[in-house]
Amino acid sequence: MAKKKENIEEPEKIESLEPQDKSVISSEEVEEVVLGDEEALSEQMEKIKNLTKEQQIQALAEEKKRKEELAKKKQEDLLKQQQQALADEKLRAQRQQEAALLAQKQAEEERIKKQKELEAQKQLQQQQLLQQQQQQEEAAKKASTQQQPPQQPAVSSDPPQPKAEPPKNTDNKNDGPTTFKRVMAGLLFISLMAMVYFLPEITNYVNELKDKSNSQEITSGVLSCKNSKTSEKLDIDIEALFYFTNKELTKLSYTTIHTGDKTDDADELNNLYNDCLALKDEAGKLDGVTISCSLNNGVNSSKQILDYEKLDLKDVTSAYTEAGGNYPAEFKKSESIDTIESEMTNNNYTCSKS
Repeated sequence: MAKKKENIEEPEKIESLEPQDKSVISSEEVEEVVLGDEEALSEQMEKIKNLTKEQQIQALAEEKKRKEELAKKKQEDLLKQQQQALADEKLRAQRQQEAALLAQKQAEEERIKKQKELEAQKQLQQQQLLQQQQQQEEAAKKASTQQQPPQQPAVSSDPPQPKAEPPKNTDNKNDGPTTFKRVMAGLLFISLMAMVYFLPEITNYVNELKDKSNSQEITSGVLSCKNSKTSEKLDIDIEALFYFTNKELTKLSYTTIHTGDKTDDADELNNLYNDCLALKDEAGKLDGVTISCSLNNGVNSSKQILDYEKLDLKDVTSAYTEAGGNYPAEFKKSESIDTIESEMTNNNYTCSKS
């Protein structure tokens, strides 16, 4: 019986142990699980924070890059606009120069045409004067031939008729001075007509002789050349002062004044002023070049002073010429002032020495 009881109790013990192995978890295991979840959660949260910071940094970097690109683009656009304005100004200046050359050519053709017409008129008048002179000479010959027959009977008349000679001699005296007076009056009339007709040419010739004599007397001084013209919107006045010693160029002062409406022409005047400032910056790199700029009440003034004693043309770069400084290369140190005056006069400048 004791053995049966033991056999009966043992299964109950086994049944009581089985559920403990399957479902019961110790507190230590629960703490390990909880601690593991917290560490995983903190790691995940840290990753989220780091990811957010990286995204923020990346966003800031992208924003900075975008702003730099925008600034660069604006700068490029501004540079393109300035370049386009310079190109437009050069094209405008080229067109103005072509128009001036065309006008000069037309004026020269018109002058040649008028000169030919004047020469033709002179030849016609000379022919008419020659014809009148020939007619007067023929009339004088006819008058002399008509007076000769009455004289022959006077020579062949008998000596006993001395009373007939005095009236014939008085007739010859009256006829002689009359013919002479006619010839002299004709010559005087022709001379007066010629003087009146050639008076402008004579005056110009005398003035040229005076100008040449005055210019030859001045060997050191200033040659002043001026020119005025108009563009589509602005009035342009140019003054070039050439300083010379012993008829050799030493210094040039070149002033250009653009005048327009301070409101309507503000953009064009500002562009000219900015071009002058750009030229001034380039001139700062050169010795012997001084640039001054001003803009006030619709009047833009730009002045270039070139001291050829200090200026070395080898230092003049293309940037300076592109900015508008073309004159250092046009004239050279010690160039003849007479040659310069001739060139400026041919370009429609009015020049005078002092």
